[in-house]
Amino acid sequence: MADQPEKTVRVVRYRLLNKDEQKKDRDPGQNRSRLFPVLMKLMIVLFTLFFLFFVVFGLIRVRGASMDPLMKDGDLLVVYRLKKELKTGDAAAFRADGKTYVARVVAGPGQTVDITSEGLLIDGKKSEETYGYGRTERFQNGIEYPVVLGKNEYFLLGDDRALADDSRIFGKIGRKSIIGVAAGLFRRRGF
Repeated sequence: MADQPEKTVRVVRYRLLNKDEQKKDRDPGQNRSRLFPVLMKLMIVLFTLFFLFFVVFGLIRVRGASMDPLMKDGDLLVVYRLKKELKTGDAAAFRADGKTYVARVVAGPGQTVDITSEGLLIDGKKSEETYGYGRTERFQNGIEYPVVLGKNEYFLLGDDRALADDSRIFGKIGRKSIIGVAAGLFRRRGF
């Protein structure tokens, strides 16, 4: 019976030695062949993330009080860049005067916009908005009315009408100036 534990030790030693010999005999190219699939997967993940965040989606930092109370200064807005046609009510990020702004689409191609003592008029009818706060008024140094929108042109207004930087200042916003439509919002105030 004393011989049995000795045989077990010999078998284990043989297996350990055999594994060490196998490691010595391995081709160094095998390590590279194992690394290649891992690197390919990593490249695919990085390309997918790049595509998603620079082609499909974008991150915009909200500046100012134009969209208050929905969006506050400092919030991060996720925009979807691939939407072909904007519709009334869409919150969109756009570029004007070298800066990025966020406002809501109130009129699209082919429509006529006017701001009178009655308020905002779209195609001669008073606009029934549920998202604008405050009275919609013309700005003293703003654009001339009425505004007729051409192909691929939009009229955007901020939700906080008194403080908004929007189409009342910049005029018609071309589709090429619109970065994307709001898809999500991250609150960043206080960090």
